[in-house]
Amino acid sequence: MKLQDLYDSALGIGIVLWLAKITPPTVGYRLGAVLASWISSRKRSEGVMAVRANQWILSGKQKTAQELNELTARIFRFSSRAIYDFYHTLSQPKKTLNIVDLDERIDYYFKEKDCHSAVFVAPHLSNFEIVGRALGLRGYPFQILSYPNPGSGYQWQNKIRAASGLDITPISIHSLQQARIRLEEGGSVLTGLDRPVDDNKYRPLFFGYPSSAPVFYTRIALQAKVPVVIVTALPRENGGYRLEISDPISMKSYPDLHTEYIRNTEAVLRVAEGYIRAYPDQWLMFYPVWPESLSEVPY
Repeated sequence: MKLQDLYDSALGIGIVLWLAKITPPTVGYRLGAVLASWISSRKRSEGVMAVRANQWILSGKQKTAQELNELTARIFRFSSRAIYDFYHTLSQPKKTLNIVDLDERIDYYFKEKDCHSAVFVAPHLSNFEIVGRALGLRGYPFQILSYPNPGSGYQWQNKIRAASGLDITPISIHSLQQARIRLEEGGSVLTGLDRPVDDNKYRPLFFGYPSSAPVFYTRIALQAKVPVVIVTALPRENGGYRLEISDPISMKSYPDLHTEYIRNTEAVLRVAEGYIRAYPDQWLMFYPVWPESLSEVPY
């Protein structure tokens, strides 16, 4: 079984959940750091290759092999800490809420007298899982469009997310229709913006290069005539995490649908780039957003 397959399996999630539950932070962080060092040293594993390729593009193809080695190691160390924090506090909702601050502007979409509908999109940045859990625990009613056809591990993760009060719907024709109706009725939808799509006929520019980033959220925003808002997890200065949201990004009309999807998605990605550039060692994207770059990265 490949390392990525193990983590995506029910067995892998079960092991992580068990370890995070029984170990105190000092032990959990240290154990995670050791495991992260071993994982990041396996340069030809799929997850490590993807991280190196993504970071190479992020640097404008400027980083050396050694710089990529060091950055990749930091990314996996941070990921191990984020995973530990999420699972360690899973049975302690108050602790989760205490280590996550939310941008008050989100109330504009949910708790003001005249609430506003939007498609919220999130990069896989910092501890996005624990911030999403905090949103659910505080009662923000999103429909979450998650990865389609999830494996056993991902299904278990979705059940954990749903237990926080989040409405998890794997992407399908039906769930996209639900999302459009929800938006038209004044609700809101949340999904990822940077997990690559296989055989993507659209190639929006991301960090200056044609990418496999998805465009479907642009399509439903255009159909429902609502803006797109980036919601992102960031580190908190005194430890823990915070949620920050962008200004609404209005969708624009173009002469043809292909151009419309591409240009509007690129407008969203340009804003997301700013968040990712600020914290490159916390961009936890373990799939190649630019697959063709895998063979070009220096080793």
